[in-house]
Amino acid sequence: MRRSALFLFIAALVAACGGGSSGAAAAGSPAPAATATTAATAAGTTARAATPTRVARGSSNLINSAEIEAAAPDIQNAYQLVERLRPMMLRPRNLTGGSVGAGTVFGVVAYVEEVRLGDVEALGTVMRATVREIRYIGATDATTRWGTGHSNGVIQVVLKR
Repeated sequence: MRRSALFLFIAALVAACGGGSSGAAAAGSPAPAATATTAATAAGTTARAATPTRVARGSSNLINSAEIEAAAPDIQNAYQLVERLRPMMLRPRNLTGGSVGAGTVFGVVAYVEEVRLGDVEALGTVMRATVREIRYIGATDATTRWGTGHSNGVIQVVLKR
């Protein structure tokens, strides 16, 4: 009687830990070996499944060359890179500033190197193969660097040399 109670206790314990097999073990046989997950949990650590290699994402204001190289092959230009990897760069952050005349609000301005390209849609003319990095520069820094008219910031594209 004691042996069967012990067997039921061990079977319940193994089932609660997620281990064991569907067939019942014979009475008096040794307890099943702990799985890697159970052993790691007992040791106070967690077992991790192998994950595919991922490219480390940079800051929210920078798309680095490693991310550009690892991006999906169907991305053809700088606008698509920003749209897929950092869509928040495309959105104006200062919705009240930069008004001129009857409710006109400037959006984010695009620069390639130090040359003003235009609005963010103009980034579609910059081919992905030529891009080294893409950086968002906030309104204050952009105004200091390029003057007025940058109240929603700048997306600057740095080209490969």
